[in-house]
Amino acid sequence: RSFILFWSPMSESAEKLYRFTREAFGPLSFYPLHYDLLFDVRETTVRVTAKQTYIYQGEEETSSCLLLNCHNLEIHSVGLFKTSSKLGPPTTGIEAIPPNFVAHVSSFKDLQEISFTVNEKDRLLEVQLPSPVSQGEEIVIQTVSTCRPNDHDLEGIYFDYTPDGAPQTMITQCQQYGFQRIVPCVDRMISKLFYTTTIVADKRYTNLISNGDLADGFFDSDNNPQYQSVSEVFGEQSEQILPEYSGPERHVLRYYNHKVNMAPYLFFLGVGTYEVYRRSVEYPRGEEFQLELVCFPNIVKPQHAAAALKALHDSIIWLYVSCGEEAYCHKEEEQQIFKLIQEREAIKEKLQGTLVHRIGDPKQETKLGEEEREQLTSKLVEIRHKLSELSFVWKETGYCYTGTCYREIAMENSNYGGMENVGNTTILSSRLTPSDWLIDGAYIYMEGVKIHEFYHNINGSQVTGASPFEIWLNEAVTVHIQRQREYDLFGHDLIRLRHVQYAFTPASGPLAQDRSPVSMAVEPIGFNTTHELISAMTYSKAPEFVRMVELILGPEGFSRALANYHKKFAFGNATTLQWIEEMSALAPDDVDLVEMSRGWLNRTGYPTVTVRDMTYEASSGQVSVEFEQSGFPDDGSENSGPWLIPIDWALVKDGKNIRTGVYVFRKAKSTFVISDVHESPDFISVGRDWSFFGDVHYDSSAASASQRMCQALSDPDTVNRYLAVQSIVDNEKAKLIRALVSKADKSELVVSDECLKLFGSILTDSSLSNSSRAKLLTIDEAISNYPELGHHYFEIADAKTILQHSIYDNHGETVLRVFKELFAACQVVRPQGDGIADRMMMHWCFSILQAGADKPSVSVRGEVADSLKSLDLLEHLKTMLGSYAMSDKYFALQKILQLRNIEETERQQILDDAKAIWTVHPIGCEQYISCVAYANSHQAPKYIRQLMDKETSPFFNMALAGHARSIARGWCSDRKMAVLDPEGLKMTEELFLTIGKVNQMSAYSFFGAFSDLHKFDPETKSRLEESLRRMQSGLDASKQESLYNQLNILLSGKKDK
Repeated sequence: RSFILFWSPMSESAEKLYRFTREAFGPLSFYPLHYDLLFDVRETTVRVTAKQTYIYQGEEETSSCLLLNCHNLEIHSVGLFKTSSKLGPPTTGIEAIPPNFVAHVSSFKDLQEISFTVNEKDRLLEVQLPSPVSQGEEIVIQTVSTCRPNDHDLEGIYFDYTPDGAPQTMITQCQQYGFQRIVPCVDRMISKLFYTTTIVADKRYTNLISNGDLADGFFDSDNNPQYQSVSEVFGEQSEQILPEYSGPERHVLRYYNHKVNMAPYLFFLGVGTYEVYRRSVEYPRGEEFQLELVCFPNIVKPQHAAAALKALHDSIIWLYVSCGEEAYCHKEEEQQIFKLIQEREAIKEKLQGTLVHRIGDPKQETKLGEEEREQLTSKLVEIRHKLSELSFVWKETGYCYTGTCYREIAMENSNYGGMENVGNTTILSSRLTPSDWLIDGAYIYMEGVKIHEFYHNINGSQVTGASPFEIWLNEAVTVHIQRQREYDLFGHDLIRLRHVQYAFTPASGPLAQDRSPVSMAVEPIGFNTTHELISAMTYSKAPEFVRMVELILGPEGFSRALANYHKKFAFGNATTLQWIEEMSALAPDDVDLVEMSRGWLNRTGYPTVTVRDMTYEASSGQVSVEFEQSGFPDDGSENSGPWLIPIDWALVKDGKNIRTGVYVFRKAKSTFVISDVHESPDFISVGRDWSFFGDVHYDSSAASASQRMCQALSDPDTVNRYLAVQSIVDNEKAKLIRALVSKADKSELVVSDECLKLFGSILTDSSLSNSSRAKLLTIDEAISNYPELGHHYFEIADAKTILQHSIYDNHGETVLRVFKELFAACQVVRPQGDGIADRMMMHWCFSILQAGADKPSVSVRGEVADSLKSLDLLEHLKTMLGSYAMSDKYFALQKILQLRNIEETERQQILDDAKAIWTVHPIGCEQYISCVAYANSHQAPKYIRQLMDKETSPFFNMALAGHARSIARGWCSDRKMAVLDPEGLKMTEELFLTIGKVNQMSAYSFFGAFSDLHKFDPETKSRLEESLRRMQSGLDASKQESLYNQLNILLSGKKDK
C-alpha cells in the first residue's frame, strides 16, 4: 500500500530534540484538488462536512489507504462518492485556467460509508478505501467531524473578542498546522487546492467570512453579502445535513475560492460581530476591487479607520507601480501616476462625499451644483485616461490583486501580529489602525504590516514554499518588500537604524539568538512545532540574506529575477534551490549563490569580518586592505568553510565618498586592492548600510583610534557612523566594566575626554535628523563589541550609568536646552508620523537628565551646573503623561516607575491613575501591560506581581498571547534581575511555567535570558542549570513538547549546526 508520509522516525541525532525532520515532507500520494466545506457553527462546537476530491499520484501503482492529518477532532463518519466528475491534474502556472468546481460538486452521487481508524498519537485519520486506486485516478470522499474551539489553543478555530450580548466570535489560525484541527485533510504546504465554503451560523453575527469571492446568489449589486435561509439552501435535507440543532435562528453564506489555489494553512473562517469600513482600490488601468476594514465595534474612531484604509490603499498602489520586473525603469512616469492618483481620489471624494463608508451608515449626499459635478466628472475621465496611458509604458507592472474584496480583520488573541489568509488578513486590533493608544514603534508596525500581508498574496500564497523548512522563503522576501515601503514612508536612516539596533540587542536580538544554545538555522535540521520557525532567523537573518542577494545582483537585476520567480512558480510551490536558481540566472558569473545559501541558510551563527593592514600608495594610486573572516565551522563537513559575504565599501575623505563598490569576500583571508585613488582617504567604511548579517571589527593597522573617531563624526553612511560611535562607546564600557569587576576605586571610573567630545559633537550636529541623532547617541545596556564581557550584567548597567552621568556633568546644559526646545515642539498636535523623530530625541535628552539628577552615583561626579539644579523631573513627566502622543505617555510612566527620588505613595497613585484610564480601552490595556512589564524598574517584581494579581489587575488575561508575551519579554529584558538576582531567578522559573503551560510560544523569550549560560563561572552556571532543570521538570513532555525539547537542547549543549 502507498500512503502520504507526514513525518518519519527521527534520526538518532535528532531524537528528543525535534518532532519533525525534513524527511517528513516527501511527495504526496493523494493530491487534494478541491474541498467543499460546510461549517455548521454552533454555540461551542463547529460541525464540518467536507467533500474532498483527490487524485492519486503515488509511487506505487495502486493504493487502498488514504491518510489524513487529524488533530483533536471527533470523527462521525467517512464516506466515498461512487459517482463524480473529473477535475484533472492540479492546475499550476500563470496561464492556468481552473476547472468548473460548481459543476463538479453538483455531480457527487451515491455516497457509501467506508471504514476508518483515528490514530490520535500520530494525529492521523486512516481511511480504508473499498478498492485500490490507480495512478491518475480521482476519488471524492466525505468526512463529517466536530471540533471544539476554546480561548487558549490559538490554532484551528478558536474564540476571540466578543462584544457584550453578541454570540461568541470564532476565527481561525491555520499556520502552520491549524487546518487539521478544523477538518481531516492533507495539511501540507504543497497541498495547493481550491475551496467552496458554506457557513451556517447565528443570524445575530454581523459577518460570516471566508476565502474567495461571494458565491452566485449570495451578494447584491453592491457586492454586499446576501444571506439565504437554511431552507432555501438545503431544502428538505436541512435536518439531515444539520442534525440536532435547537439554538437561535441561523442563515447561510457561501464563498467560492476558485481563482487562486491555496495551501490549507492559508484557509480562513470567521464568524463575529464587527463594524466594517469600506473603500475601493482603482488601479491606473481601471481594474477595481473593494477594501474592507473589519473592526471590533466601538473601538476604532472613524477617522482612524479612514487613515488605515488610506495607508493600505496607498501601499497597494505603491506595490503595483513601484515594484515588479520594471521597478527601476519608469521613475518619471511613476511620480506622475502617484500625483494623478491623488488628484483622482480627491475628485472622487468630492463627488461621493467620502472615500470611506461604514457599512450600515446612510450614504453621504454631496452638495454640488450640476455644473460643478459635470466639471469634476469630466476631469475624472481625463485623469483616468492619462493614468491608463501612462501605465502602458510598463510591459509588466507590479502585483495586481485578482479578487473582488480584500479584508483586514481585527483579532484580539493570536501568536502572530498579522496573518495572510488569501484575501482575509487578520491583524491584531491594536495594530490594525492608527489610534490614540498607539506608540510610535507600533505605528511603524501598523504601516509595515499592511504591505507585508498584502504582498503575501503573490509571495507565499500565489507562490508558496514547499515545506515548513521554506517558511523563510515566504517571509524573507516579503519582509524585504515591506522594508522598502517603510523606507519610502519614514526615511531610510530611521528604519535601517532600527533594524541594526535590534540586530545587536543582547539576548533577544537576531545576532545574539543566532549564537545562542537553542539557535536554529534559517532552514533547520528539525523542529517541534512550526511556531519555532516564526523567529528572528526567519524575519531578520533571512531578509538580510535576501538583501545580500539583491546587493550582488543589483536592484534592477534582483527585481527581474524575483518577477521571473513569481511567474515561473505561479499557483504552485517552490523550494529554496529553485529560488536560488532564479536569482543565479541574473547573478555575476563568478558568484555561486548556491554555495552562498548553504552557509547563510543551513547553519547557525554569522561572520565577523576583521579589517587589517590598510595602506595607501600615492605613486600607484592604490589602497590595499586585508579582510579576514571568522565564525564559520572548519571541520570539513558539507556546510563548513568561509561565508560568502558581499561587502559594500567606501573610501571616505572629508565626509564624502571618493570611491565605492561591492566586494564579494569568499575566503578566510583576502587582500583587496582599490585602484584609481588620487588622494589619501581618511578611512575605509566597510559593510555600509549593514551590508551583511554579522559584524565588522577594525584592527588598529586598518583604523587608528583617531580614524575611528573621524568615522564616527563624518561617515556619510549613517549605519556605519552609528556602529563607529557604538564601538567607541563600547571601548569606554569595557574599560569601566573591567575596573568594576576588579573592584577598582571610584576615581578610576572615568570616561575619556574624546568620548565626551564625540557626544557633544553629535548632540549639536544640525546636519543630522533628530531620529539619527537619537540613535547615534544611544547608550544601550549592552556591550556587543566585547562578547566576553557580555554576561557582567550589573557592571554593564553601572558602566551605562557612569557614561550618562559624565554626559550630564559635561553637556547637561546643552542637553537641557535641546530637551526644552523639543518638549515645547512636542506639545503641538500633529500627525503621528511627523512627530516620531522629535520624540525620539526628546526622550534621549530626558533619559540623560534623569540619570544625572536621579540615578545613584557609581563614580566620582562633577559639579552640577546651576541651570540643572532647579530641574523638576517629575513635573515634566506629569506633563508628558497628559500628552496627545501615546509614546510620550508610555515613556513618562516608565520613567516614573524608574525614579528614585519620589514618594512611593505618589508613584503608586500615578500608576493607579494610569491603570484606571488606560485599561478601559483594550488597546490602552495592552499598552499599560507592556509599559509596566518593560519598565526595568528596581521594583520590577512588585509591578509584575501586581499585573498578574486578579484583584489588582482584573483586566490581565494570561490566555491572551499579547498579555503573556509582554510579561515574558519585558521581564527577560532585564537579565541582571531575571537571571542573576536569586529572588528574580525564582520569579523567572515561576513565570516560565505559568506562561508556558498556557501558551508555549509566549514563553520562548525565556530561553534568550539564559543565552550566556556557558560564559559564567562554574558556581553561577551550575545554579542556572539547576534552575533550568526545575523549569523542565515542571513541564509535561507531551503537552509542552516544544519548550521541553528546547530545554533539552539548552542543557545538553547540542544545537542546530
